[in-house]
Amino acid sequence: MAVGVWGIFRDAAVTSPFNFALWFIGGNLVHDFLLAPAVVLVSFALRLVVSPKHLGRVQWGLALTGILVLFALIPLLRLGKSPLEPTVQPLNYGVGLAVVVAAIWVSTLLIRPR
Repeated sequence: MAVGVWGIFRDAAVTSPFNFALWFIGGNLVHDFLLAPAVVLVSFALRLVVSPKHLGRVQWGLALTGILVLFALIPLLRLGKSPLEPTVQPLNYGVGLAVVVAAIWVSTLLIRPR
């Protein structure tokens, strides 16, 4: 981790240390005060809405979708885009996200409950 932080400051023109610190600290705060409580609330709500027979696979689909969306936020919002590096984020990440989310939910629906 020290090597990574050193690299962030060494290449400050490209890496933007302030943005890194903002994401690093902000990410921890968002996780602790928003995401973790939301996961707990959704898990309680799922138990009220989804039958126990299907609960595991719905939880699986939601967990994978949530993780995927969190990882996709940076390219979707183009936060790593830099005029100094035109080859960074050249793709349509919205379409990719939609395809993978669709694959997650199709496979979730195809899993047979025990």
